[in-house]
Amino acid sequence: MIHLQTQSMNPVQKVLTSLLGIALVVLGIMFSVIVIPVIVVTGALALGYVYWRTRALRKAMAQARAESNVIEGEAVVVREQHEINRFLN
Repeated sequence: MIHLQTQSMNPVQKVLTSLLGIALVVLGIMFSVIVIPVIVVTGALALGYVYWRTRALRKAMAQARAESNVIEGEAVVVREQHEINRFLN
């Protein structure tokens, strides 16, 4: 339900409303200056930790790929016309 105030506020209410508004602005600035960078730094440290812990696995995978005898590529089957005719008859 929406309540519309029809009377003007008294001076005490105006001061309290102003103080509450200022307090909310200050809390918002504190949040953006302190909490958001802390979250970003924590995330960066977590990613760095995972990268550091998986370095041996990445090295082993690169070595296994270098030592393998598998030739990766693409192949296309081309048949001569007489081979196709032989299969059709």
